[in-house]
Amino acid sequence: MTTSGPHPSLLDRASVSGLRLMCLVRAFVLGTGLSVAAVVAQTEGAGPLDGQLVIGAGTLFLVSTLATFSPSFPRLSRPAMAAIALLDIVALLFVFHIQNSTELVEILIAVPAFWIGAVLGRRGVALIGPLCAVLFVAPGLVLHGAAGLGFHQGISIVAYSLLSSAVLVASVEMWATYTALLETTAEELRSALKVKDDFISLVSHELRTPLTSIIGYLDLAMDEVESLPSPIGAHLNAVSRNADRLLVLVTDLLAAEQAERAPMRLVLKPTDISSLARQSLDDLVLRAR
Repeated sequence: MTTSGPHPSLLDRASVSGLRLMCLVRAFVLGTGLSVAAVVAQTEGAGPLDGQLVIGAGTLFLVSTLATFSPSFPRLSRPAMAAIALLDIVALLFVFHIQNSTELVEILIAVPAFWIGAVLGRRGVALIGPLCAVLFVAPGLVLHGAAGLGFHQGISIVAYSLLSSAVLVASVEMWATYTALLETTAEELRSALKVKDDFISLVSHELRTPLTSIIGYLDLAMDEVESLPSPIGAHLNAVSRNADRLLVLVTDLLAAEQAERAPMRLVLKPTDISSLARQSLDDLVLRAR
């Protein structure tokens, strides 16, 4: 949708559905505010010029809103998306000259300020202040003078818009940094787990190969156990059992490593507990002596 710059913007991490939600919020807030401004203007008996300004503001808002809901809007460039906010500011400028005695415009100006901050990041913060100063303060100086109400309200509009966009950009950068930290930690954990899995797999395979050879030669020796002295036969039986036990442990290591990639299937079967107890005693008898 957009390309990431050195300072991430909200749109760098917004999905298409998230962008649509932003457009809906913008349309609802600005649409409601402009409707209220039009009603107030008619109630106070606006003249023909004021009526034309209301129509102009409504037309600009309608055009920009239709653009945000077009299918190609999520693929637009950042300057094209920022142009939507510029149209909104011009529409609010019309309302400001009609209703400059109310705080409605000060509230609504946060919407395009947020939008420019979301699209352009820190560059949007640098743009929104001078932009509102040129559009609101300069006309206030010309029409009302330094002591006029329009000038004072224009100053508050500039300050409010600058604060709105700056807070949004700061929040986006903070969450982007936190998310990047989480992604780095997750990548380090994945790398550590991969090293662990590779180590277990390598060690298990390297142990299994000599164990197979040892067990094979023990089986050959056990075939001649009757011709050997009695203690040697018992010792070979103990060695054979422990080799089998070590092979089971190595097999379990491999099974545990494979179980992390695919679910392990357990097979239940009857077991001779007394035989297991006898084998354990035989294995420990020499150590006990």
